Amino acid sequence: MNTPSQTGFANMTSKEYFKSLKVVHGALVSGVVFFLVISIVLQLNGYKNFGKDVVLMMLALSMLFAAGGVVASAVLFKRKLNELDPQDNLANKLVFYRSAQVVKYALLEAPSFFCIVFFMLTGNYVILVVLAVPLFLLIKEYPNKERCVNDLRLSLKESDKLNDPNWKI
Repeated sequence: MNTPSQTGFANMTSKEYFKSLKVVHGALVSGVVFFLVISIVLQLNGYKNFGKDVVLMMLALSMLFAAGGVVASAVLFKRKLNELDPQDNLANKLVFYRSAQVVKYALLEAPSFFCIVFFMLTGNYVILVVLAVPLFLLIKEYPNKERCVNDLRLSLKESDKLNDPNWKI
């Protein structure tokens, strides 16, 4: 496992740690939403898309990717957290946690992009309903200290350190 100094977390406070995690999360969500808005505007302005013969296939693929991303994000996140040594120090746990969070975000972001591309190719607005599931879950995963404490099952002492905005990782 990488140490905080090997990952750029050396001398970072807990406040800065969560700020950086929120920036990563915000960038991923913003990318999906920005692409979605562009796709809808293109559709409303007469973007040429594939015919009706591929609509069912794209709808089925969007459902498959969305379901797969949602399940994979939950399973892999839980599996990754189970690999964590509870006796490890808090700084190493936070490095590990950030890595697990980024993987979870990516597994929710990827099917969102696929759904948007399938929407662009077909013009079928039902695909946007499918998109709503992984996108909602991605937005819901906004990082905060309480979730981190619960996910990592931190002790009261570790939780107090994390809640101190000046605690150095």
